[in-house]
Amino acid sequence: MRFKHSRAKGQRAEKLDQDEYQPFLTQPILFIPNPPPHVKLHHIAATLQDFGTSVHTVFFVSVKQRPRLGKFSGKNMRRRWIRVEFPCIELAEQAYVQCHRHPIPGVHPQVLLNFRFTPYFPSVSSDISSKIPQAVPLRKGSSRALQPARKLTKSPDEENLKRPHSTSIKKTRHERRDVSLAGEANTGSKAFSDLLEALDQDVADHATCEYVPEQRVLYPIEEEAEVETQSISRDSAGAAVEDVGWEVDSKPILWKINAEKMVEVLSSEACTEAKYDHASVPNYTEPSQFFYHPSDAHGTQAFIDAQTHTIHSLRKELNALLKASESQTLIIEGLRTHNRQLEWEKSDLLRMLDTSRETGMRHVQIIQAQVEEMEKRLSFVEVRLDLAETKCRVLEQERGCGAGKKEREREEAETERQKLAELEDSCRHLAALIAHDAHQKHLTSQREHVILREKLVTEQARRFQEQDERRRILAQEEASRKIHGTDERQRREKDRRRKLKRELAETKERKRCRERDMRLWGTGEWNCKRALERFKVLLSEFETITFTEDQPLTATTVPWPVLSDPFEMDFDDGGKTLENLEWSMVEAFFKDVGRLVDIAEYWSLVERTHRVFHPDRWRARRLLETVLDDDIRDWLETKGNMVSQAVTPLWKEAKHYRPL
Repeated sequence: MRFKHSRAKGQRAEKLDQDEYQPFLTQPILFIPNPPPHVKLHHIAATLQDFGTSVHTVFFVSVKQRPRLGKFSGKNMRRRWIRVEFPCIELAEQAYVQCHRHPIPGVHPQVLLNFRFTPYFPSVSSDISSKIPQAVPLRKGSSRALQPARKLTKSPDEENLKRPHSTSIKKTRHERRDVSLAGEANTGSKAFSDLLEALDQDVADHATCEYVPEQRVLYPIEEEAEVETQSISRDSAGAAVEDVGWEVDSKPILWKINAEKMVEVLSSEACTEAKYDHASVPNYTEPSQFFYHPSDAHGTQAFIDAQTHTIHSLRKELNALLKASESQTLIIEGLRTHNRQLEWEKSDLLRMLDTSRETGMRHVQIIQAQVEEMEKRLSFVEVRLDLAETKCRVLEQERGCGAGKKEREREEAETERQKLAELEDSCRHLAALIAHDAHQKHLTSQREHVILREKLVTEQARRFQEQDERRRILAQEEASRKIHGTDERQRREKDRRRKLKRELAETKERKRCRERDMRLWGTGEWNCKRALERFKVLLSEFETITFTEDQPLTATTVPWPVLSDPFEMDFDDGGKTLENLEWSMVEAFFKDVGRLVDIAEYWSLVERTHRVFHPDRWRARRLLETVLDDDIRDWLETKGNMVSQAVTPLWKEAKHYRPL
């Protein structure tokens, strides 16, 4: 593909009259001259993807140019630029309006996107850019795309117009740093010749032109050239303005004030010839263009690296969550063990409290028995006191009576003595009984105390034994839990490694399939013949490959009998592809294939497809067992059965035409 020079002198007036848009924009192509090395084609394609471009419509171009004017006129000089193709001129003009002089996303250090209508002008270095008059495209009859965009955006030159006006105007044209020109005059002007000579000198001094974001370029002019100035006061008279006019190639330009605008504008009416002459200045030799079809390997590898980094991050978070869960489980088990120990101690304390209560009740009963015994002794002392008083009364009576009385008193005394002796005997017997009872009670209390002590000692020993048993059980449970936890972690680690291995194998297989499709069918227009060729290659490959965990089955490995472009089908997203693969697509494929091949080859393709997609064949080869994701496995099984069912009627019909 070569550029066609559409600026011939005999056709330039007709083409400019027919062009509805920019005078230099006669085809939907824009140029980016001398891009920096770190600006890649995919950066430009990503920036302009909203205007109908892709990475296959952006090219690096190298061409030899022969300047007509200046020091290097007649010498071939090599230029480099990026050529961007658009579907139509409207999109090219919209891209120019919305993206020109804007930063390119994803490029560091920052680079501005500078479009050119022709590839002639190279990037201008900082020392040469100061020699070019600052130019902005100002038009009265602007195109449909540019006019609304200028109302909404403000260029740096429009911002400069709002600065305070100076009070002096220089008449020398090339020294007017404060004037913005919207058009140039005749081609033979000394200013334009000096400019080209300066540009050629700069290219000769630098092997590669320096990229400067503040570069300017001379844009094409309109029917009325306009000059916006910051030096002329708004109240200046027309005669004062005419004094600062100048001539270009002996063609006078008459200026007048347009007082309706906010910014002072000086306009002229004789610029058609200058525009045509200015449009024919660039002179090209036959350019040579080198196509560069970028591979998606870099972008795919970056995407894979990003996904791998994301997966590693998620795995790290999952491991951290698992460790936190294990720590929380250990804490909960420790709390449960502590609660059980507290419950056991509580039950022991309650048991000891009950035992102490029973002992206190027994002591109270013993004290009550002792009180009763003391009461009995007190009653016995009172009885003896009564007997002593009775005896005293008897002795007093004996001392005061006669002999008869003495005998009678003696008998009464004897009787009293007998009674007293009997009473003393009964008292001694009662005292002996009381002492015996007290002794028995004392022995009983001592015996009960010994029994209680033995019981307490036995209970304490039993409690200590139960605590030792519980500690032993807890130690065994802790050891078994640690062993079980180690086995569980080892099992999870083994499953994780196996899953990671299978994911890497699937990624490797998908990458191999993408590289194969890009290598064999990455260029050119997609048609039925190329679809048949790809189906044959994938069918032979599918029949010979032994799918294992190291090389699992993927959607890109299966030879789907469809006419669709493989680069437009997203087999990594099962939900999106479910809507694409249909019964009718299989029938349409074999219908178109029947027109391209003979009967024998058609029968062979139908028979091989029927055999390859048969469900029993898939089960015998254990294809679905190599797929890790359940959703992808179900999708492959469903679509494989659908293709088998769609091919079966074709296979039965083709059996009648089977060659002998």
